[in-house]
Amino acid sequence: MKEYMKNIALVCIAILLGAIIFDALPYSSEKYGTLADWLGGLGTIAAFLAVFWQVRKEADVQRALDIENQRPRFAVSIVLDSEMLSKKAVFIGKQSNIDNLKKVKSNVTTIDSIKGREHFVLKNISNNNIYSITVNLKYLLKNKSIISEKIKYTGIHSYQNIVLLTDSYFGDGSTKYVGMIVEFLSSANETGFFTHGNPYFEVNNPKYGTFKSEYFYIKSKNKSVSASGTDRMISQNSKEYKKISTKMENGKSYASNYWKI
Repeated sequence: MKEYMKNIALVCIAILLGAIIFDALPYSSEKYGTLADWLGGLGTIAAFLAVFWQVRKEADVQRALDIENQRPRFAVSIVLDSEMLSKKAVFIGKQSNIDNLKKVKSNVTTIDSIKGREHFVLKNISNNNIYSITVNLKYLLKNKSIISEKIKYTGIHSYQNIVLLTDSYFGDGSTKYVGMIVEFLSSANETGFFTHGNPYFEVNNPKYGTFKSEYFYIKSKNKSVSASGTDRMISQNSKEYKKISTKMENGKSYASNYWKI
């Protein structure tokens, strides 16, 4: 927007200089008008451009507010195997895990078939629907190797619980949760990331990164869009974006397998 105002100022200066030069040349003022006439016209043009800029600026601010008001917020919790079927939720991830839960729900088998497992619940704690998410979870095994698993899902409602059923799980001491990255597309078509834990953990550098939750939003052409609190706006050319997107590319990927109860 600053560049836009700069261009307007340069145009006005150019017109003013042209009018002064034109006034210095011999001509008929009755035919072409006086310098005062030219300055009056220039003022009218400048006023029109200023109004146009103001209207455009207000429209950008309103669109920015709409985008910011449609952002999701997440809460992460752990659900035990014996409690998985006791709450309304959408189960997404590995199909065999979903099938086991369906059998338990139908009394075909017992909860012992999945006993000892603990999975994460990602809850949309905002009043906004989310168009889509891709969740990348990272686990550290006893052999010091890291496993990454990705789950995709579309159509998350407000205050909905999403149970993440990956191939890896923890609860028996053999697997340690490291962190997760959630890439989301909001209902306002804004792309963002939610990080939880320490998704940048490296075996050779275990102190790399800290255990915390953060939100990142991708900058758009609308410069009025901003982040509040500790949230951050990042560009697709930034080091932060490249670091997050690189981590998102790793891991075994599951299709949009889901079961809703």
